[in-house]
Amino acid sequence: MDSAKKKVMDFFGLTEDEISFLGSTGKKLDNGSSGDIDIAISKKALEKSTGIKDVNEWFDLVEEFG
Repeated sequence: MDSAKKKVMDFFGLTEDEISFLGSTGKKLDNGSSGDIDIAISKKALEKSTGIKDVNEWFDLVEEFG
């Protein structure tokens, strides 16, 4: 999970305090798996790092991230 967190932080220009994994992400047993990763990002931090205030532009940025 650390590599995924770093990739998200680097792409969006965020710090570790501005991003958090939610739910069962990273909490599965060693042989367990999950189909998705839920991530919380501070709205204020995203606005500050990207200059984007329009939610539709955020979705475009997330889509670009992949």
